[in-house]
Amino acid sequence: MPSRKKSMKKTLFAIIGVHLLLVMGCTQNLLYRIDVQQGNVVTMEAFSRLKPGMTPRQVEFLLGTPLVHDDFTPDRWDYVYYYRHSFEEPEIRLLTLWFEGNRLSRIEGDMPLEEREYLRGSTLR
Repeated sequence: MPSRKKSMKKTLFAIIGVHLLLVMGCTQNLLYRIDVQQGNVVTMEAFSRLKPGMTPRQVEFLLGTPLVHDDFTPDRWDYVYYYRHSFEEPEIRLLTLWFEGNRLSRIEGDMPLEEREYLRGSTLR
């Protein structure tokens, strides 16, 4: 008799375990995940104010301190933006500014469509 009780307990625990795994797997998309936003938010308004010949101080006033500052290439500033909404794929944007002679000379960027269209029409070459 005692061995029958033990086997019933094991079976019951196995059934409960399987059910818990199934419930957890089915409700994964129902769990709450916070939005993660990091880096520099470069708005279209701020971007449109960038002009060739601006000093690094003027650019920093407009866009803020660059997230990535490399001592080996001090004439290159990288503004990075990362955003992940719940379970969606993250959105990563990169805006790179180049300076020559302490003046803004070139803009390169990976931006949303509207901003890319704006970039195409206003290259700083």
